Amino acid sequence: MSLETFVIVSMPPSGIVLTYSRSAISTLQPLEQTRDLATDAAIVRGVCRFREPADRQYNGSCPCLCCWGKKGGLEQALGRSRGGFSTKIHVLADGLGNPLELALTGGQTHDVTQALGLLIGKQADRVIADRSYDADPLIEQIKQQGAEAVIPPRNNRKQGRAYDRHSYKERHLIECLFGKLKQYRRIFSRFDKQARNYWSFLCFACTLIWLR
Repeated sequence: MSLETFVIVSMPPSGIVLTYSRSAISTLQPLEQTRDLATDAAIVRGVCRFREPADRQYNGSCPCLCCWGKKGGLEQALGRSRGGFSTKIHVLADGLGNPLELALTGGQTHDVTQALGLLIGKQADRVIADRSYDADPLIEQIKQQGAEAVIPPRNNRKQGRAYDRHSYKERHLIECLFGKLKQYRRIFSRFDKQARNYWSFLCFACTLIWLR
């Protein structure tokens, strides 16, 4: 994949909605701290595994992934999924559909792996998510935080679990949020090689959503 090639971003259904019976104001988390430019420069100057210059590449450069390997892909939130080379965005939204927390992973990462971290320190009456978040550790944490888990049970679950079907209709808020994010071409198609650059613009887009 060359530097000009975009990366498909897997968005829905990696989202959770928090609903409240009382008014609450939340802010976005600050962007990650600025790193040392010398450290970044050292990473950019990494030696490519291919000794010979790649064809049609300027000044002996190489495709964006040939000098990173598997570890570099994980650090930059890139991975192989059924849809190809992709990045997955995990979002936690409030009852009005505004983003509260964000997380980036490779496209092959399961949705539920980031749910526990996104819910830490959050207070709500209900936590709405689709059936991919039906995991006993997650549901137990939601109960410990004093909220109701509005998550449909998986079809292969041995013991059924009831959930509020009426409240589950509010899950469309996370779909609407991703629809707003997809209006930005830089988010829908990832052109940024570094995850922090993609993360920064994603936070900027979420800020614009809050200011509407």
